[in-house]
This record gives sequence, C-alpha cells and structure tokens, in this order.
Amino acid sequence: MGAGTGSWPVVAKSTAKAALGSMIRPAWPAVEALSRAGAGLHRTGLKVTWARHWTPAFDSALDSLPPLPGCPHGIYRELLRPTAAIKRHALVCEQGTPLAIISLRKRGTFWEPVTYQCLPFAIAPARDAQVLGRALRALGVEVVVAGGVGDEINVLNPSASWTYDWHKIDLSGDFEAYWRHKKRQYTISRARRHLETCEIRVDGEGDLQWIIGKWREQWADDPGREIVASEDRLNLWRVLVGGRGADQISVHTLMLTLEGRRLGGMVFTAWDGVVMAQCGGRDPGLDDGYLAAAFTVALVNWAKANGYASIDMSGGEYKRHWGPPGGQRHGAMFRPPLIQLLRRVQPD
Repeated sequence: MGAGTGSWPVVAKSTAKAALGSMIRPAWPAVEALSRAGAGLHRTGLKVTWARHWTPAFDSALDSLPPLPGCPHGIYRELLRPTAAIKRHALVCEQGTPLAIISLRKRGTFWEPVTYQCLPFAIAPARDAQVLGRALRALGVEVVVAGGVGDEINVLNPSASWTYDWHKIDLSGDFEAYWRHKKRQYTISRARRHLETCEIRVDGEGDLQWIIGKWREQWADDPGREIVASEDRLNLWRVLVGGRGADQISVHTLMLTLEGRRLGGMVFTAWDGVVMAQCGGRDPGLDDGYLAAAFTVALVNWAKANGYASIDMSGGEYKRHWGPPGGQRHGAMFRPPLIQLLRRVQPD
C-alpha cells in the first residue's frame, strides 16, 4: 500500500509530461513563432528581419560584413542555396546598419548554423564575436552549435555551453611513440596492410559525391539527424575540393580502392598548416574495423608528405588513441525563455 501510494505521483507526473509533450510537438512551429514575437518585444536597439529564401537585400548586407576565416563571401554563398532541409535567414541590424546575417538549417526541433558540419570553426558572418552572440540571443529561436567554438565562447554568452578536449597529431613530433604508448601497434599494422593492398587516390573524380552519399546512408536512421547537412556539404565542398589558395580553406578527398572498386574514403579540410578530417563513407558490404584506421594512417602520410604541421582530430572518445589533447573547444546553445520552459516537457 505504502509503495503504491508513493509511486503514484511519479507515474502521474510522467504520464502528464508525456501527454503534454505529444501536444507540444505538432504545435512547435507556432511555439517558435510566439517565441520570435516575444523576442521582438524585448530587443534593445536590434531589428531582426527573417527570410525563407536568400534575397538581394540580404546579399547586399552580406557584402558589408567581414568574411568568415578561410571562406570568402562568394564561396560562403554556396551554403545559402535552397536544399531539402528547411532553412531560414536572419538579418540583424542596429540603426539600419547590418551587424550579422545568421543562416540556419532545421535539425529536428532546433536550428543549427548552415556552416555547422561544413566549415570548421565558423558560425555566421558578423562584425565581431560579441555582436554575433548578441544577434543570436535576439533571434527568439533555439540555435545549437554542437562544437568547434573557441575562446570566443566567453563573449558569445550563450544560454548554455559545454567543453571538450580536441586531439592533435603533431606531424613534427614522434606521433608513433604516442601510438605505441596507447598500444596501437596491432591496429596500425593492420591498417598499413590495408594500404599495401589498396590503391590510394586523392581528389578523384566523383569521390566527393560517393563519400557524402555513403555517409548519408550510414547515418540515415540516426536520431541525431546530422544528415540534414548532406546537401550543404556537397554544395560547399565541391567548390573547395582540390584547392590550395592562401586565402581560403581547401577540401580534399582520400579514397581507398581495390581493382577499381571503391572501398571507402574520407573528406578532409586543409588550411593554415592544419589538416582536419570531416566525414567518411565506406562500402556497406565491408565491416572490417581496421579500414577506418587505414584512412587515418593514409591521411597522416598525405599531410606529412605535403608539408602540413598537424592533424586536428577534433573531439570524441576514440580520438584520444591517435593524439594527445591539443586544447579545448566548446559547444553552445542559444535558447529563448519560452523554449527553455517547454523543453522541460519536450526535450526534442
């Protein structure tokens, strides 16, 4: 009797929360509209103009803002093209002067910058980081930048943030000693055997499309919904592939083939002496876990041969096997009050 009575409030609360969540989910667009309207009432000196599609007025405003590091405006515009993902563009001005243009891609019930998953360490064009944070907080929608934010986290002033280690392979140091310390000899040996039997192709025709297509297939059912970025990745990366301009980031593909058959490959960026893996795809008929290690070893070989200083392995538990921490980065969330309240019953 006592146990049943004690558990009833918990059960009732859980049932009520689930019921309320099922009501909120289909009404989420209306919730966002209400949140945006509420944000408009509390802005101080800022005007936010929304558009479903990129317009000439937005284009003119973009030209007045500094370009993102390694990405001239002409290339950034590739991320503004319509795709299957829902997109919105927000022009934030103060006294008629553009401060920031924030283009967003819908991912579940939150938004992410169109740069995320496509262009490392970038959120949106703005006068500076402090202005960008102010603009993001003024939107009235939930924006999540899941990673890649540097020390500017302190001036962005998000609603919430988190910190993680990123890992680095120093190509001028004894990285193999680190691998031995991590007892990676067997994995490295198997990876090198793969490379001895395969052909290694860099920037091969059609490889970018193939890798992104396989990556999309592999993660199609993942609840994280990262694949909403697949078209933006293709649009941006195919303009950057193979380049080595001093003023812009370059994108490359690395493909392993056997007798002309693609086994798997990865897309990586290179800029300012640093190489960074972005995404990979493989033939779904192959389940050899050492193939992924072969990609990394091949990437190390390519980067070292081409004079790069290091490989940024980004964050993730398994990355620690490849290199020690190179520093810390952050994720950030910009969540308006109404959505913060409703998240208690509707997590996503």
